[in-house]
Amino acid sequence: MHRFRPGWGFDLGGTKLDAVEIDGRGRIRRYRTAPLPAARSADSLASLVRDLQGQFRKGSRDRPPEVCGFSVAAVLQGPGAIVRMAPNLPALLDRPLRPWLERLLGLPVQVVNDANAGAEVERVRRPGGDFLYVILGTGIGGGWVLSGRVYQGSFGSAGEVGHVYVGPPDRTCGCGLQGCLEATAGGVGLARRAEELMPRPALPGGGAPPPWTAREVLLLAERGQRIARGLRDEAGRVLGRTLASLANATGVGTVLVEGHLFRGAPGYFRATERAWKEGLIHPLRGRARLLRARPFPHRMAYGAWSLAQP
Repeated sequence: MHRFRPGWGFDLGGTKLDAVEIDGRGRIRRYRTAPLPAARSADSLASLVRDLQGQFRKGSRDRPPEVCGFSVAAVLQGPGAIVRMAPNLPALLDRPLRPWLERLLGLPVQVVNDANAGAEVERVRRPGGDFLYVILGTGIGGGWVLSGRVYQGSFGSAGEVGHVYVGPPDRTCGCGLQGCLEATAGGVGLARRAEELMPRPALPGGGAPPPWTAREVLLLAERGQRIARGLRDEAGRVLGRTLASLANATGVGTVLVEGHLFRGAPGYFRATERAWKEGLIHPLRGRARLLRARPFPHRMAYGAWSLAQP
């Protein structure tokens, strides 16, 4: 049986920190999840990381951790993993994460983009294959696996499919650009469009109503609400055509997608799949595949630990 270096995997997302402890056989022994502090300052995030680390150390009888992988929703550059773009974690912008985390954790740390960590899990499941892994949530991220390896590119930004230009040019993305895929098909983009097209009435007493969430919009679409259904179908059409265009341009014949926006909203995936089929060039039709990725518990944290293996 293959042996691994035991250790920890962390995933720092837009709303929570997920952490796993993994043994030398690659099994998750313990896990912890905590919401991010409201302030999301560098100091408060450091305190949260140390707290989860302390929970793992307390009472542990396993082999001491030897490696740590840390996944983060950000574009990272260089050996120090400098944060170059992180719309949901602005306190970390321009910070070299690797030395910072190694001081916090007292271990060698491999810092990776969260979508690349997700792609790593699929790489292990599909050894030797070429594919694009796409995660659909608050935003849209992706990871390329080419010749059996996660490809991160010269600048650490390979797989940022959420920032492919699709228009229209007046929709602002969290990255600061206009017309990104994420601004139409990601969770924030869907919710923002709902705010524009489906304003909620004021609360009794004149209070401001709660903002729409993408989950609410997609559930309304499943029930047949006209505007919500139009928003869902537009998002699916743009997402499907964009993924087909990436397959056309690269020749990578498998695209794996997952994310909480598809859960309980099959109409969104159907709209995406329909546009995918329509957008493929003739040589890829009937051959290229758009698939739902199978769930994997604590995917990003586990994938980060796997990428930290020597």
